[in-house]
This record gives sequence, structure tokens and C-alpha cells, in this order.
Amino acid sequence: MIEKAGRAESIDHNSASHDQSLLVAQGGFLSRPQAAWQIGQWSLLSERLVFGQSSRRVFDLPLDKIEAVAQERRKFILVHKPVIRLTFLHPRRNDRRDAWLIASPLDRWAESLRLLTGLRLDDATGERNRAAGVLPAESADPASDVAQGDEIPGAEPQFEVHDEAEALWVVAVIPGVRKETLRAEVHGRSLDVETETAHGPCALRIPLPCRVLPQPTELKCANDVLSARLKKTAWR
Repeated sequence: MIEKAGRAESIDHNSASHDQSLLVAQGGFLSRPQAAWQIGQWSLLSERLVFGQSSRRVFDLPLDKIEAVAQERRKFILVHKPVIRLTFLHPRRNDRRDAWLIASPLDRWAESLRLLTGLRLDDATGERNRAAGVLPAESADPASDVAQGDEIPGAEPQFEVHDEAEALWVVAVIPGVRKETLRAEVHGRSLDVETETAHGPCALRIPLPCRVLPQPTELKCANDVLSARLKKTAWR
């Protein structure tokens, strides 16, 4: 499936029965430069790359349609982070498109994609260049995420709230969060987050545009990014 104009468009329903799961991680998906990042779960299978939210598949791409795998920096929610850019052919329309993904650990996802597709690191022009037996090039230093004066928040957390019909997705960047201390609770029309961080205790009250159920239906934290899915109380 390819996400298009806010809806999921099916492009291939024939998933092979022997397609095995290789990597699974929470992450982000960007379908086009002007779109907003979507938070959900990535699954790398032996023949496909899939991104989903709850039980809905948003992006489902056969690996043999990928023409390039590259790493670059891009704004993710509130900060600039290393991301993977995929260039691929739409299976039905045969036009070339780009999509971006974040999953942890990013280097492992990039290496796995290059090994499964046979693409080299320098294949960023859209030309297919398979090279059997060529090992993927070494990726950039992960420390580059905080280098060169990039837009990295200090100790102050930042957040965004995304309305997705039946639920709200809350995404918060909490630098240095210690996720084992994280607590998130709904009180009225706010989500209260308390946690310890490398900078000390952190308490964050996030206002919500509508009422939601008392407990988040999903709560995840990775790479200093907290994501919470809050189901609305009166959604039809």
C-alpha cells in the first residue's frame, strides 16, 4: 500500500506465504516532502517492507521495486535526525517515488535493506545498480545527529498532537529520557507525562483537543521520542 492524500491505496495484495519477518521496530514514515510524519510500526520482511498503524497497513512495498537506499538528515517532528530515503517504482503506475523512514537502530535497517536489495550506498540517483556480494558501505556516525549546530532541543521537551479520526497521536521529544521511569496518564483534556531524564526530573502537561479514554491504547518511547495513541471517547 502507498499512502496517498490521507488514505491508504492498495498496490499489491499478494504477499508470499514464505515472506518471513526480519526486523520490527516502532518508527516514522514520510510519504512525500510536504506530508507529516506518521508514527507506527515498521516490519522488514524477506520480500517486502511494511509500515502500519494499529491494524491498518499504510505502506506495503515489494523489495524488488526499490531502486535506491540512501541515508540523509531530515526534520522529524521537532528535530533533525538521520533517516533512510527509499527511491522506488510504484508497482502499478510505474512512476518513480521517494519515501522516508526512521526505525531503530537506523544503521541496521539501512544495512539490511541494502543487503536484501543488493543496492550500494551510492545508488542515490534512482538508477538500479545491483551488485551481488558487495557489502553495504559504512554508515554515518550516529553522533552526527547532535553535530554542526543542528536544531536539537536542550533540556526542554517539545510535543505535537496529531488528530487521526478515531484517535489522537501525541508525539513528544524528551531529551535524555529514562524510559524505565516514564509515566503517562490522562487527566481530563490533558496528557500528563512524568519521567526522569539525564537533565533531571521532567513533568509535561500536554493539552488535548478532545476527550479521550483514561489510558493510552499505545505508549512507546525510543530515541528520546515518546509516542502515545489516545482513543477518543465519542468517535463514530
